[in-house]
Amino acid sequence: MQTEILRLNLDPYENGKKSGVFFKKHIQENIDKYEEAIKDPIIWSQCEYQLRKLEESFPNYVEEIKGKADGAEVDFKAYFAMMCPEIMEDVTYCTTIMCQDKHGNFLLSHNEDTEFEEGNFCLAKIITEEGWLVTSDTYNMPFGNSFSWNSYGIIKTINYCHEPDIHKQNISRLFAQRHISDATSIEDLIKRCTEIRPASGFHVNAIDKNSNMAVSIEVYPDDIDVTY
Repeated sequence: MQTEILRLNLDPYENGKKSGVFFKKHIQENIDKYEEAIKDPIIWSQCEYQLRKLEESFPNYVEEIKGKADGAEVDFKAYFAMMCPEIMEDVTYCTTIMCQDKHGNFLLSHNEDTEFEEGNFCLAKIITEEGWLVTSDTYNMPFGNSFSWNSYGIIKTINYCHEPDIHKQNISRLFAQRHISDATSIEDLIKRCTEIRPASGFHVNAIDKNSNMAVSIEVYPDDIDVTY
């Protein structure tokens, strides 16, 4: 099966819009649940609180999601609610295996364990003045989730570790995962894991191909645990 590649070298909004056009069918088929959910003032107030925090610190990520909603021709508020899995009680599953071969090279493998939906996957290559990021892209996540690699030689995967301690006042873990995808080194990756306090925990496996260094990071709403 051929993998589509979106080549994105525009501003964040236009990059998101191109992705939204690509996933328009899937987004429109799944948006009803979120359109109904945000009619509840409590649910929308929780989503809106996260949105305001994200706008203050990482407005480019908001622009990417606005573009994606517009590209898919859906309501932005409903689509942003889809980006708040802790509030919406959405669960995803995935598995990563990392090992070292007899030559000392690290190998990293990732599998999406959720139900397969044909057409709900592509690679997006985002080009900026600083370099580039290649990331898996789906209808229900921002850029940078699942797995990615960048021009700095950082290759990373994400596992959702089903952290039972949910902090709905924190920013969605999906945007925390977006943030670490642009890491310039293992040290910067670890630093970025502390810069967005996520609403729920997740697990990062990463390799720096330049130094052949590997790291495993458990990220919690209020702490991280790093193993080299």
